[in-house]
Amino acid sequence: MNTLQVVADNPVRTDEKPARIWREQPLSEDWLFQATDERGCEGWFLRLCITGLYPRRVGPFPSRAEALAVLEDFILTCDREVLCELQNSMDGNSVYVIEGIPTLTAGRTEGGSR
Repeated sequence: MNTLQVVADNPVRTDEKPARIWREQPLSEDWLFQATDERGCEGWFLRLCITGLYPRRVGPFPSRAEALAVLEDFILTCDREVLCELQNSMDGNSVYVIEGIPTLTAGRTEGGSR
């Protein structure tokens, strides 16, 4: 016999944003680090490297968590639009590959269904 049970009449709602992690690489001291800059300001910094541009150092942030939150927001904001535009501009001979990730190939196998 199956029975139903009410778990909560009023689910708890919070105003907190859910944690979103958009970066694909593990954290690295090359781009998230604690230091003192040339003005004497101390804290956490991000180093953003985009092909074709000089690296950007952003910060200081008072905590590592705040620096990561800024990084996640940056990636979320630019990632989708910019990468979609790059894919849209590919012609028949161009390839869009994430380096280090094996590409998927599709094909029929014997006895397989479509």
